[in-house]
Amino acid sequence: MTENFSTIKDILENDLSANPKYKFALKCSTLFSFWEEIVGFKFAKFTRPTSIKFEKLYVECKNSAITQELTMFSKKIIEKISVYAAPLGIKVSDIVFSYKNWKTEEAFFDENEDTNFVEYTEEEILAQELSKEDEKIVFESVEKMEFLPPELKEKYYMDIIKSLKAEALRKKHGN
Repeated sequence: MTENFSTIKDILENDLSANPKYKFALKCSTLFSFWEEIVGFKFAKFTRPTSIKFEKLYVECKNSAITQELTMFSKKIIEKISVYAAPLGIKVSDIVFSYKNWKTEEAFFDENEDTNFVEYTEEEILAQELSKEDEKIVFESVEKMEFLPPELKEKYYMDIIKSLKAEALRKKHGN
C-alpha cells in the first residue's frame, strides 16, 4: 500500500500559496498580529480585529463604551493601521466596531473542563529552548513571505518563536 501523505510544509508551499484567499487571509493575520501596537495595550485587551472586507476592517469590542470610544478615534486608528497594512498590500479606509459578537474566553470552555492556565513571563518564555531545526523552519517560512517588509518579517518571526516557546513550556509543565 502506497502512503500518499503530504507534509504541512508541502501543503503550505504548493497548495495554499497559489490560493489568493489564503494569501489575503495570511496578510490579514499578519496585520492583526500588530493590533496591540496599533491601538495600545488598553484597547487591545478588550478588542480584536476579525476581518477585512472591501477595505473595511471589522473589530469586535467587549462592550458599547469601548465601541463608542474607538469610533471617535477611528481616523487615527486608520492612519496607524495603514503603516502596517500598506506594505502588505492591504488598504483600510473604514472601521466597523461592534460589541454584539464579543465572546469571552470562558464561553469557549466547558464548565467541567480544567481551565487552570499558567501564564508565563516574557523572561520565562524567552529562556525556553527550541530546537535549531524548529527555528530554521520558522525562519525559512517567514523569509518566503515576499509581501512582508524586513522589519515586519522580524516581528512576525519573533511572534511565532515566542508562541512556540510558550507551547513548549506548557507541554513541559503539563498544561
